[in-house]
Amino acid sequence: MSFRSILSILAFYLCSQGHSQAQLSWKQEKFSISLLRHDSIIWKYNYDPAVRPHFHPLTAPDGTLLTDYAPPDHPWHFGLFFNWRDINGLTYWDYKSKKLLESEGVQFVDKIRIKTKPDGSANIILKLNYHPLYQPKNVVLREKRLFSISPPDQKGQYAIEQTSRFRAKTDLLLDRPPRPGEPRGKIWGGYAGLMIRMHRDLPRPELFATSEVKKEKGEHYPWMAIRYPEQKQPFGVLIFDHPKNFNHPTAWYFTYREDRCFFSPVVLYDSPKKMAKGERILLRYIIHITDASLDKDAISTLFAKYTQN
Repeated sequence: MSFRSILSILAFYLCSQGHSQAQLSWKQEKFSISLLRHDSIIWKYNYDPAVRPHFHPLTAPDGTLLTDYAPPDHPWHFGLFFNWRDINGLTYWDYKSKKLLESEGVQFVDKIRIKTKPDGSANIILKLNYHPLYQPKNVVLREKRLFSISPPDQKGQYAIEQTSRFRAKTDLLLDRPPRPGEPRGKIWGGYAGLMIRMHRDLPRPELFATSEVKKEKGEHYPWMAIRYPEQKQPFGVLIFDHPKNFNHPTAWYFTYREDRCFFSPVVLYDSPKKMAKGERILLRYIIHITDASLDKDAISTLFAKYTQN
């Protein structure tokens, strides 16, 4: 069963009277594409070469702002984004400092193609080059990234499917900061890959998966969700880890403080990954922006239907 089929099943579970697709429109700018309802952004994808590509803002079905952009504590966090943390010893994630807004490595958008439809669905295809800073000809990794974005359903829910195909241009080590128990390990170690930075004004969310989540970092689940049930109109974010991703079911990384919250399936949490020159890997995820009406059993049923096909 494809991710598109999963979206159809989700729509069956969640469909109700609500928003009209006739209210939707597109806004294309030089380095971004946005889906709007009337004059309000539902989601926006940014590909300005000055920063790594990302979705921001993402909004909940009721219009609440979900994502944060370049917050003071981590100015390299941009809404919903994907990036490797370290490649061959160079950091592609953090900036060298909060004043010098550059990383040791660059994730560069080489080409982009965008196809939008009147119903609010879209496909975005990027070709990305990873290379050391100021060395654009020294490409070490290429990525072809496809986003298939569903139209908002009648409740205003939508889903983003990400498919990333990587090919090593040289022998590589994909790595992350060392975890506790490893040499020079840090309590915050282990992160790399897909991450969503939730907005700083949101309250602490509920965190749930296939079983009780006992630790914020390092537990393995095929999917995880965060939700905000205390809002006037509850909402949440659900992420599926594709069964064919390496290290599936993935480890998860969640952090909450009063001024910060981020949430991530961390494919490298347990160990770095070596890639030989010419080797290819495939990663797929689905990120569903929901009204939080699905409970754990319903989500597990959906995931089981997906993995059985």
